[in-house]
Amino acid sequence: TVFPIPGKDSDSFQKSVIFFPAAGVLIAAVLYPVFLLCQNIPNDLSVLRGVGMVLFSTICTGGLHLDGIADTADGFLGGNSKESVLRILKDCANGTFGTSAIVFDLLIKTAIYQFLVGRSQYLPVIMMFFTSRLCQGMVISLCSYARGPEGVANPFFGNKNGLIMLITQLTAVHVLLFLNTGISNYLYALFGA
Repeated sequence: TVFPIPGKDSDSFQKSVIFFPAAGVLIAAVLYPVFLLCQNIPNDLSVLRGVGMVLFSTICTGGLHLDGIADTADGFLGGNSKESVLRILKDCANGTFGTSAIVFDLLIKTAIYQFLVGRSQYLPVIMMFFTSRLCQGMVISLCSYARGPEGVANPFFGNKNGLIMLITQLTAVHVLLFLNTGISNYLYALFGA
């Protein structure tokens, strides 16, 4: 997030992984007033509901996820070996795959937000932010860091004990979401995440 929060100078980033989902919920809470404002947009301009939510969620996150999805698309679709993938991932320029990934990400999220705002369903929005950060934590807990000790994200890796807590959170909250919103809104939340 772009919000000034304490702890950015910590020596133990590994322990923070279990709090990633909570950070997602806090970002969603900040977006709740935007959600309420977007509900006042007339039905014939309903696409602006989705655009407003995407705009403000991107501002809240600093667009970090957009940079990540572009790098991932460029690296994995443009590289043909581990070395070339890592080289492309480190390159700050976006290629065709990366740009396309950003466009599709924004279009999909705009459509999902438009649908959810129109139905006054905010719980799936919270779940989108919760689940996406939870999945980040699970990947960090399950996988080894490809770039090794010189990589920027290396301080987050190594806390394999957080996996049980992350799986517990995932199960409990997804059961709650499913029971409270039904299958269609549950699937929207999962797809949005």
